[in-house]
Amino acid sequence: MHTPSYVRGRVRSGPKEERIYYAGQSSRSVTGRNSRYSIGFLTRTPDGWRRHGAPVHVGTHERPSVMEPLVRYDDGLWRMWYLSTPHEVGRGEMPDYRLEYVEGTDGVTWSAPRVLFSTEEGYFDNAVLKVDDHYEMVVARGTNLHGTPDFPAQGLWWLRSPRPSGLREEWTRTPVRLLDTDVDPSPWFGNGGCGPSFHYGDTEADRNTMYVFFTGTRVRTSWWKTVLHRLALRRGLPMPTPFHLATGRISLPGFRPRSGEGPPLPP
Repeated sequence: MHTPSYVRGRVRSGPKEERIYYAGQSSRSVTGRNSRYSIGFLTRTPDGWRRHGAPVHVGTHERPSVMEPLVRYDDGLWRMWYLSTPHEVGRGEMPDYRLEYVEGTDGVTWSAPRVLFSTEEGYFDNAVLKVDDHYEMVVARGTNLHGTPDFPAQGLWWLRSPRPSGLREEWTRTPVRLLDTDVDPSPWFGNGGCGPSFHYGDTEADRNTMYVFFTGTRVRTSWWKTVLHRLALRRGLPMPTPFHLATGRISLPGFRPRSGEGPPLPP
């Protein structure tokens, strides 16, 4: 289970419910062609959090995995943006990512999926925030976990829409690039970033500053060099993993657009 998305919403005219949607792994393989993921959720009850049971959204024969759910409750509808893919990328593979959108009145039964971002655009996950009289989105591509050569360009991008839409034409035509991790990156996110979350400041001094949190994948390094370095420092051996993840933040002062304005200039 990973990628939790917390949301509060109503089913019909009932009281508000608290839910946590997540991606669940239904195979022994975490990555590669045998990996499979579906989307489910937990509901908060007086006795604690309870799992809904069967997944509420699954993949298709052509694209068996759905992952990275982002769920909001707006204007009486449960809205979910998510990743549709044949499988999570394995070592040496290129991604086949497509961001899709569904909506429904109960957060269990959904409309037919709409493709928001195509495989050519290649976005992996997103965040959506209501800002004043409009909605904003930050998207990321799946990071280069295994250090595969010629992987798609990495970074973070921003878009805007008048409503929380699943229609591509309602969002900014050309996404504004917030971060280019392929140009002078910090080591902790040198192989890309994912899992964005963003907010504007809540004081007069920083109300126009956008803060974007995300998970970065460290530049791939030689495991054996790391072993020798740690032994020289009299430390234990490192974990035999192909990548290292960290969570950090970037700040974009003056980025907040005024009501009715077009997209800001790239920072």
